[in-house]
Amino acid sequence: MIDRIADLVVGAPRRLILIAIVATLAIGSGAVRIKVLDDLTQVVPDGSPVRQALTVLTETFGPSETLVVMVQNPGGQIYEMAYLGEIYDLSLRLSDLRPVARVQSLAGMQVYERDADGRLRGRDILGHAPTAASEVAQIKADIQGDPDIKRAFVGVRERSVAIYVDPKPGIPDGEILSAIEEAAQPTRQKYSVHLTGMPVVRSATTQAIRHDMALLVPLVALILLGVLALTFRTFSGVALTMVIVSFSILPGAGLMGYLGIPMTAINNTFPVLILAIASAGAIHVLSIYYLRLREGSDRADAVRSVVRELAMPVFIAAMTTAAGFLSLMTSPIPPIGTLGWVVALGVVWAWMLTTFVLPAALSLVPPPKSFPTGEGLLTRMLTPLAGVPVRAPMLVSAAILATLVAVAWFGLPNLTRETRVEQFFASDAPVRIDANAIDDAFRGSTPLEMIIQESVKDPQVMRRVAAFADDVQDLPEVGSVDSIVGIVSRIQQGFSGVREVPEDEFQLGQALLLYSFSASPDQYQRFVATDESSFRVIVRMPNLDPER
Repeated sequence: MIDRIADLVVGAPRRLILIAIVATLAIGSGAVRIKVLDDLTQVVPDGSPVRQALTVLTETFGPSETLVVMVQNPGGQIYEMAYLGEIYDLSLRLSDLRPVARVQSLAGMQVYERDADGRLRGRDILGHAPTAASEVAQIKADIQGDPDIKRAFVGVRERSVAIYVDPKPGIPDGEILSAIEEAAQPTRQKYSVHLTGMPVVRSATTQAIRHDMALLVPLVALILLGVLALTFRTFSGVALTMVIVSFSILPGAGLMGYLGIPMTAINNTFPVLILAIASAGAIHVLSIYYLRLREGSDRADAVRSVVRELAMPVFIAAMTTAAGFLSLMTSPIPPIGTLGWVVALGVVWAWMLTTFVLPAALSLVPPPKSFPTGEGLLTRMLTPLAGVPVRAPMLVSAAILATLVAVAWFGLPNLTRETRVEQFFASDAPVRIDANAIDDAFRGSTPLEMIIQESVKDPQVMRRVAAFADDVQDLPEVGSVDSIVGIVSRIQQGFSGVREVPEDEFQLGQALLLYSFSASPDQYQRFVATDESSFRVIVRMPNLDPER
């Protein structure tokens, strides 16, 4: 069988090369259709409860990808007239942006109190830019008197204020972020502004993927080129190897494009992996080919010898490597499975090109006038080492085993998981710096969304959720808890002087009615479903270490 393959390679080299080029380019042409997917929620399988909950959340309560805009006053506290005026102005500018659905800030918060006629009314905490010290004092008293508002909007050291921005669905992230940056520009001239949220992460992810593709592939190709030049020192050897490894990338990339599978931050490393793996077979083939030429074989006999000696070993190596990567398809995360089969396809394609096309090309290309003699720099470096395993096999095996055990013994206990998306970026990346700054100030850049699928008009349900919120709020890992329950409790405090969810269904209905009248429809829908059959609880936490 192998002899027949060798005769085919030598007998019909042009036909093999033509078939390989046409097939590779036909499949690989789909690569131009690949799109970049920066939405990390899409890497979760469609049938996952997480994806289903996200869908229900968005359909019931509207936009759920809240952006956190933090304005920090490093030189003082927030209770300054100019600072509070800037928060009010920025809130208005953000509310007027076309890509923004709703804004939640101190400028929209109310305290509930009785007027001169004894009727309960809502009063804006920051209804306008303050112009007197007495107004600043009142704002401070309102914030200090309401722990829920303070935790949600004021940093722990009272030097920062948070504004929560919900973008409209379907608006490109670039347009959203550009609009927010433009609105925040006047504020940046006076105070520090930090921004975090999924649109920020997605935008940074897209940039990172494109940066990696533009940097890593050429860098690995350049390193491979240098190693090949140092090893073979022939133009034909280096050029043919680079063509083989480059062609190995195309089929997987093409199928991704044809099948509509996007490039993500998880699977975008496949070109680099294929480049590194595919080069091994080509290096073996060229090494044996040049060795046979040095021994006096002519070109055809050298090619036949290469095929006979390496067809089976290279095949076994390729299949075992491909099988290892195919095992990644068992992962529940689709991009990891994509990485597995794309690299496996590249490895198999590289084997076919190495076994058939590379020897066919060598049979057509005249041998170099000066080819490697086996005495190159790498050979001189590695030859002394090659004899060590032969002279002392047990010692070498024991040393390797001891090294592996030592590395595992000290390394595995320190192995940690990392699910904090912002931590995937470099320490000096703006997306990571901003997220860490907001975590430090608020303990709450990451929202945990909960949907309570019970009637919002049921006092017992509301009281149980209030008890849950109180318990959660006491956890040191929690920044704030935001829901209709807290708003109802504040309204009830205005009615009776006691901050609690009313036990009476009528009083609960009155509190809900008052809030629906005093708040905008968007604000009410942010917490309560249109049919009032469910409501939303937002637990804001830091970007927690997954080990905690």
